Amino acid sequence: MNCFHPHGPFSYNSTCTFGCREGYALKGSKRTQCLASGQWTDPVALCRVQQCETLVVPEHGYMSCIHPIAEFKYNSTCDFSCSEGFALNGPSRLQCKDPEQWSAQNPTCEAVRCKRLEFFQNVVMNCSDPHGPFSYNSTCTFGCREGYALKGSKRTQCLASGQWTDPVALCRVQQCETLVVPEHGYMSCIHPIAEFKYNSTCDFSCSEGFALNGPSRLQCKDPEQWSAQNPTCEGTVQVDNFIQLSAVCTNSNKYLLKINHHRGI
Repeated sequence: MNCFHPHGPFSYNSTCTFGCREGYALKGSKRTQCLASGQWTDPVALCRVQQCETLVVPEHGYMSCIHPIAEFKYNSTCDFSCSEGFALNGPSRLQCKDPEQWSAQNPTCEAVRCKRLEFFQNVVMNCSDPHGPFSYNSTCTFGCREGYALKGSKRTQCLASGQWTDPVALCRVQQCETLVVPEHGYMSCIHPIAEFKYNSTCDFSCSEGFALNGPSRLQCKDPEQWSAQNPTCEGTVQVDNFIQLSAVCTNSNKYLLKINHHRGI
């Protein structure tokens, strides 16, 4: 309190002003004056400790505070940290300062983000994102379209370090084993994608005098298998000699058996 007394202490026209020490806020009028009636225009003001707004614990985080005077009042300090997999957005320490304001905004905890996954043609990817796309604990699984085989891990997860456990898998076209032309035979193939890969078809036939043992057409199917075994060509069986029997009816109602012997060519 500072006063000015033109006619003696606390006399007519004496004027007093009020202020507060650091950390306290004025409650009441800043000035009062002694009137001709002997009354002051305003009562003496009060000083109360400054009060900052109540801080909240961040979701997925922690808050630890020290209050030298009272809870969330002048000079209170609060430290912040986050759970595993979450990063602090804002300062790690706030202080209640004059005039009744925190040194910064209440911080938040945000999930650590991993690099966005870019998947390739023919890869099927499905992701579960509990804390936002491609963030901490996001899990992605990989598969392939029909006719393709997975190369790599079937699953990857975003870690607290911001790294994925495994890279994005690749899908390569399925490869069946190479077929061989049967001995004494022929093979004709169509390869829509590449040689002996998914959906390739091969037709088989045999040279004269040989018969096909197995199907005449094979197809490369999922999973990397032919529809049947590689066929072979086997020689046909010839009968070198055979006997022809015939019966002839005579006039005496008896039968005459005739035997004709033929030699194969």
